[in-house]
Amino acid sequence: MRRRLQVFVIAAAEGPSGSPRPADDREVEARTTDALREAARAALEADGYRVRAVSFTPDGLVAYVEERG
Repeated sequence: MRRRLQVFVIAAAEGPSGSPRPADDREVEARTTDALREAARAALEADGYRVRAVSFTPDGLVAYVEERG
């Protein structure tokens, strides 16, 4: 199955109260629903992000990440 992944970046310098900004939309693919979350996390970490959260939405998944600096 393939699902849309919306990515929002939280600036690490702003700490936990930072406002997320939209980064990009992409697709993730996995054989099961549970594996989608892991596929999303792996793809984001491979792109250099620190993943804070990955959640399901009615339209796919949403992820909140920090850029590693």
